[in-house]
Amino acid sequence: MSRVTNEELAAQVRGQTVPTRFAETVRNSAESLLTIINDILDFSKVEAGKLVFEIVDLDVRDVVEDTVELMAERARSKKIELASLVHTDVGTRLRGDPGRFRQVLLNLVGNAIKFTQEGEVFVNVTAVEQTEKDTLLRVEVNDTGIGIEKEAQPKLFEAFTQADSSTTRRYGGTGLARPTKVGLCAGSRR
Repeated sequence: MSRVTNEELAAQVRGQTVPTRFAETVRNSAESLLTIINDILDFSKVEAGKLVFEIVDLDVRDVVEDTVELMAERARSKKIELASLVHTDVGTRLRGDPGRFRQVLLNLVGNAIKFTQEGEVFVNVTAVEQTEKDTLLRVEVNDTGIGIEKEAQPKLFEAFTQADSSTTRRYGGTGLARPTKVGLCAGSRR
């Protein structure tokens, strides 16, 4: 995903600088639209069984740190603490798709920040199971956000579904990201 900075948007328009607030709104709207388009494309690939994974060297710690750094400003702007821990039992050189791993992690951390008004978001990565050829990771993103009612939890991984309609009005979103990311995770184990 290409990020557009406020400085790039604050170009001269008829001799006047575009106000920063307007530039930020345009940037946020562009990023939201790009996210929706990417989610739709990925969802379609998952549903069609056509999702391709790149298998290359993967340093989990680097991907987690890069993701936290990328999301840090969003967390800071809400005065939310954002931290991570990749336990020492997680190997530094695994094989996998760093782009897809980053995509899933960005979605989880982004949602945690979006639904957290105060407190913290914490990413915790441990190795659950390791063999000579495979490592099964547990990636937890814990937050002090609004939470999800127990009766709404079974709907979490249904496409185009939010926990409740007021969530969509207040926070936005299509309800596509979670089922798509589940498909990405399931596909990575094939």
